[in-house]
Amino acid sequence: MEFTEFKDTIFHTSGFYVKKIRNDLFLSLGLNISQLYDSLFTCDMYLSRTTRIGSVGGDVPRQCYTRPGYLLTQSEIEPYQDGNPLMRDIWWSGNEEHAYSDFIRVLKIAVKRFLEDDLLIQHIYESKVLEDLYNEAQLVKKEVSNIQSYSDYNFNYLPSKEIDHIPMNWFSAAEIVLNKKRVKIHNRGVKVLAGDAYRKFILNTGVPKHA
Repeated sequence: MEFTEFKDTIFHTSGFYVKKIRNDLFLSLGLNISQLYDSLFTCDMYLSRTTRIGSVGGDVPRQCYTRPGYLLTQSEIEPYQDGNPLMRDIWWSGNEEHAYSDFIRVLKIAVKRFLEDDLLIQHIYESKVLEDLYNEAQLVKKEVSNIQSYSDYNFNYLPSKEIDHIPMNWFSAAEIVLNKKRVKIHNRGVKVLAGDAYRKFILNTGVPKHA
């Protein structure tokens, strides 16, 4: 389905995949395994200008963060409802023979409908929060190319080692950007921003992930 898989320990998904829709619009999938029954799985879908899956605060349209079942018609969702007409969330069982193929079938339908929602995409581009997150990642990309000029910089929020195959200079650039914005900085914020910028760089340039 033309998604790229990324290692993920920052958002703690059970599998993280991103697809570039445009240079500044991305569809992220976060696989979920049930905390109660480890044979059950589903996925979160996040259409946004950032790959920070689940970021829906402020003026971000909540509809950009959903699951496949919510994008099906009533006749399509009915076989999964077990008599409960209000049930929209689908969990597949890995113990069932055709669960994976059915998951992919439903996901393809959901992705197509998600990307055809022109009004939602309009609202995504109107969001000031997403504009800010997009610009932050762009600034990180610029600082990465200039990172040598910060050899004497006093970094305080870098991880002790590379995370999720993201080179350390991306974390350094993220801390620099956040410091310049004079926002409250913490370790997780640096990791989240660095990861977003790096993933988008990979998707937009086609550079091998571990380069």
